[in-house]
Amino acid sequence: DRNVLEGYEELEVSCDGRDNDLNGIVDFPLVAQYTTKQAGVCAGMVQECKGTQGWVDDYSSIPDYEFPEVSCDGKDNDCDGDVDEGCPTVATTQ
Repeated sequence: DRNVLEGYEELEVSCDGRDNDLNGIVDFPLVAQYTTKQAGVCAGMVQECKGTQGWVDDYSSIPDYEFPEVSCDGKDNDCDGDVDEGCPTVATTQ
């Protein structure tokens, strides 16, 4: 009986490197949670399932993501809620 198998899940929800629902596909289908950082260029990003490592925040695939932030481009590149911190300000005259 499938229900007595250790770790069996009728609807797979665990990111653990196992085929918990016995559909022949490891960790699929799963619904990912949002990453820890959601500000700036990270808005809307979700965690990745890395098998036995579990759910992981991986920002490396986000265009314009930087840590530490070094670009002065008008974006929150490090997703901390601040835009271009540490960048010199330009004085304007009117």
